[in-house]
Amino acid sequence: MSLSAQDPFYYIKDQLDELVGGLNSSYLRWQGLPASLERDGIAKQLVEKCGSIERQVDELDRAITVAERNPAKFRVGPAEIEQRRRWTTQTRSKIGGIKAAAQDAVQKAQAAAPMGGARFGAPPPTQKQGPDYSQHNDDYIASESDRQSLLMREQDQDLDDISTSLEKIGGVGATIHEELSQQEGMIDELQHDVDSTSSKLAYVQKKLEHVIRKAGSKGQLAMVAALVILLIILVFLVFYT
Repeated sequence: MSLSAQDPFYYIKDQLDELVGGLNSSYLRWQGLPASLERDGIAKQLVEKCGSIERQVDELDRAITVAERNPAKFRVGPAEIEQRRRWTTQTRSKIGGIKAAAQDAVQKAQAAAPMGGARFGAPPPTQKQGPDYSQHNDDYIASESDRQSLLMREQDQDLDDISTSLEKIGGVGATIHEELSQQEGMIDELQHDVDSTSSKLAYVQKKLEHVIRKAGSKGQLAMVAALVILLIILVFLVFYT
């Protein structure tokens, strides 16, 4: 991807917005799951995905900092920088809320682990007994198990999609970092060439003034013509060799 063809910030922003939206959907579904080992496992995955997205936002924030230090180089004004900063702040806040809730669930699950199966929310006991109740209870458990299995599969698919998208964004981020480094190197090299050329031109100008003062009118004209030709040759050598 070429930086000149498309602003990489908005490409990655769109990708991250989509990821955060998917993450939020997974989080809302996770909240509706009953207590179980699978729910605890998904909470851990949510924490991991939040961390991965946060790292991508951090990388994008570093790119904003580079552009802020060199606004002319990257053609980004103060208003645009402020808008991008605001987006990264808001995105971190969204991810932080999901991550905090998932981390809290993981910590509670770890604290409740010694309690064993008592924490997993089986249907409350009732006074009703008999074959009809037993069949009804079995049907309820089977139905609830199917519903949980479906939700788990949906969650796994969503989290897999997030992982795939993060890998793509990571590749784009690496490309952006490499191109930014190359551009900075090229600009530094160009600045060095310009400084070197300026020094040479200043030296030639001083010599020209010195020679003109010593030469007569005809000599001045000839000397000026010769030095102009020399200057043209020097400029050609500096910029085209």
